[in-house]
Amino acid sequence: MLVGLFAILFLGGSSYFLLDDIEIVQDRVEDAIVDVSQRDRAKDILGQMEDVAKERKKLIKDMVDQLSNFVDDPVVSDPELDALMADYWAIVEVDHRTLIELRFDLKEHVTRDEWQILFKAAGD
Repeated sequence: MLVGLFAILFLGGSSYFLLDDIEIVQDRVEDAIVDVSQRDRAKDILGQMEDVAKERKKLIKDMVDQLSNFVDDPVVSDPELDALMADYWAIVEVDHRTLIELRFDLKEHVTRDEWQILFKAAGD
């Protein structure tokens, strides 16, 4: 059971990849957005997204530490694990909602062409 939980945390915790993606987009802001006020707003939004991703990364580390403690405890109960995972998923849900709202906010502050430059694929 614990192995499955570890897998969920690592496979479901996309903050590691998200941080990389945010950094790439942040690097493109200067070239993509001409209007200074829009550029500043985009940087602010991306900074907020980065903060959420960093918090998620910390949460995942904390959860792994807590689950590691359960591995060493032969009398850990299912309700304890259930409560721990329920707390984790509640935070993940809030993080996802926040990131989606920030994405929509960013989309409102850039043009279609700027958006395409910001989020172009690596091979483009």
